[in-house]
Amino acid sequence: MNRRACADLPALALQLLLRAHPDWKGLPAAVVDADEPTGTLLWVNAAAWRARLRPGLRYAAALALDGRLRAGTVCAAQIDAAVAAITATLRSHTPHVEPSREEAGVFWLDASGLASLYTSVDAWTLAAWRALRKDGYDASIVTGFTRFGTYALARASRRRAFVCQSEDEERRLAGEVALERLGIDPKLRDALQRLGVRTIGQFAGLPADGIRRRFGQEAWQLHRRTRGDAWDPLVPLPPEEACNCSLILDDPVVDRGIILFLVRRLLTRLIEPLAAREQGVAAVTVTLHRSLRRAAAPVELVVRAAEATLDEAVLMDLVRLRLEAAARQQPAAASIIEIEVEAEAVAAGREQLRLFHERSRRDLAAGARALARLRAEFGEGSVVRAVLRQGHLPEACYAWERADKVIEPSPRVVLLRPLVRRIHDHAAALPPKPFRERDDCWIESPAGDSHARSAPPHQSAVRDHQHGHVVRHDTHGRVEHMSGPFVVSGGWWNREIHREYHYASTDNGEILWVYFDRRRRRWFLTGRIE
Repeated sequence: MNRRACADLPALALQLLLRAHPDWKGLPAAVVDADEPTGTLLWVNAAAWRARLRPGLRYAAALALDGRLRAGTVCAAQIDAAVAAITATLRSHTPHVEPSREEAGVFWLDASGLASLYTSVDAWTLAAWRALRKDGYDASIVTGFTRFGTYALARASRRRAFVCQSEDEERRLAGEVALERLGIDPKLRDALQRLGVRTIGQFAGLPADGIRRRFGQEAWQLHRRTRGDAWDPLVPLPPEEACNCSLILDDPVVDRGIILFLVRRLLTRLIEPLAAREQGVAAVTVTLHRSLRRAAAPVELVVRAAEATLDEAVLMDLVRLRLEAAARQQPAAASIIEIEVEAEAVAAGREQLRLFHERSRRDLAAGARALARLRAEFGEGSVVRAVLRQGHLPEACYAWERADKVIEPSPRVVLLRPLVRRIHDHAAALPPKPFRERDDCWIESPAGDSHARSAPPHQSAVRDHQHGHVVRHDTHGRVEHMSGPFVVSGGWWNREIHREYHYASTDNGEILWVYFDRRRRRWFLTGRIE
């Protein structure tokens, strides 16, 4: 039977603030949205609650009520880092942990399949709770059978570690939990209280259609969860890959410049995936091994940045200084055969992420100078770029214009790379008299002409099944499949055009773009697919 558990760390931001200021113990404390008199209280501790300080008060008004109040801000990066650390702690007791995306401090866990590691479900629940307490968090963990039931009991439970023995017990206890414990919308909570609905069980007993019409979609979804009609599977967060990489050298290296160059290459490989996860590098550990068998003691360089960064130049400057200091302490040069780089990842700020994505890895000025040299040597029209145009025919849908400067590329991220249709400057006419290679005779051409004489070997070609066109397979390969036709007709304002475009797949892997011109009764090769 599947077992689910929910861990609740109430007011996680307030807990982080009190952990950072242990001297505030026993004093009224609160988390505010801004460290200024007009800031609003978001969370308050028990001492502040007893002093009649409530969330929603202005900081200045709360200080007027109690001058002992201590307040501070907790940014989103700190909360994200704490959630990641708590997830790692819980993952040591179960591999499947899902942090809540809506409420920071709520975690769902998979408690199934752990019987061989713990004597009972109660022992596992108690061990997970003690791990959180050891890290300094106030938490409650409830193990049961459903996602919503364990969540409701964890929010309301005064027992720090509790296990439901049956689904009926979980349903009964969850039905007695007050709705205000769930942190629902205050307007919905007040409206239900006016109807005498104060517990989850009373709310679940209301008709579903009436809930949807009167209170909206969000209240209806909550009602479905209380009744067990909504299926919410566990979506565990996959563990993050280790932030390290190594390089084994072909020959031992002694020169510090070469070592720094190789370290920079490894560090670049670590920074790019961290930026995708919105993380930065707080510290870097570089281990220089003197032998592959690890017989000799390695040289370990540990540097820590002032703040989490994604700027490899800052990190490499620290590594260079540390390597020079280590060389002064050990003047005898040691040959290095393996380099290992490990990064300590933490949540990165928005400024660091913005600088990383906006920083150009290309020297646009150097590119402009290179283009100027090309124009000077080959002429002003030698450097061009393709631009889109409005045109009826494919070759008229683009044009070439002079490229006077280099522009920073802005490619789109796509899951499937599209094929590129490369168009020739001038369509090449295909052989007008195709023939069948097997019997070495001419076949009927689109014009209706018939020939019955032998063809020279060097003109061997393959015909299309519909029109008898050929592509010389001594150049492009034998045509195996044709896709089409895609008709382009019109042009009465200039000259009448009727073309039937096809894609011809050859046995050497090429995909050719050809068309049959009805007016000229001839096939043309106009491009290829890459």
